[in-house]
Amino acid sequence: GSANDLAAALGIPSDPAEACHLLQKGKPRAIDLLSVNGSLFATCGGTDVAASVAARADRWKRRKGWHPLARLLGRSQYTAAALCGLLRPIPKRSIVVDCADRTRVFDAVALLVSNQPRFGGRFRASPGASNQDGLLDLCLIPRPRGPRNWMQLLQRAWQGELWTLPGAENVKVCEATITASSPVRFFG
Repeated sequence: GSANDLAAALGIPSDPAEACHLLQKGKPRAIDLLSVNGSLFATCGGTDVAASVAARADRWKRRKGWHPLARLLGRSQYTAAALCGLLRPIPKRSIVVDCADRTRVFDAVALLVSNQPRFGGRFRASPGASNQDGLLDLCLIPRPRGPRNWMQLLQRAWQGELWTLPGAENVKVCEATITASSPVRFFG
């Protein structure tokens, strides 16, 4: 992808010549894959605001005449898309996460599913996530209460430090069933 998150998680350099050299001398290794509704992905995914951000950045990349601007912005386009997404109304919905040990119910603006620490070039929801530990990391971002909490959310999104939000919860699991009180978009 344009943020090159999987390559970064695997330690593959962004320089094409260096990456080719590493791939030629390197050894294959297995990585974990995440499955959501039967679709597999290797990096990170999410609901609500996170899904809107990914969709917005993809629309910008495809818009006629915008491709050079998207290339110039690089991974910063995800930051811009995140700020646009957080400034729009976010539907209220409960997200239920059923894990082996307990069930959690959240009024969340996003649920992030991670197989690596970083996504969108700069955002981190689960800094301890690994694509080689057999686990998936969930980060639940609660709906902010009041203007001060919304400002905190904008600030932490800008900094890329989503897991540090007050009330955010990180869970490491082998498997989880996630349901929402209304239809929800997911990207992965």
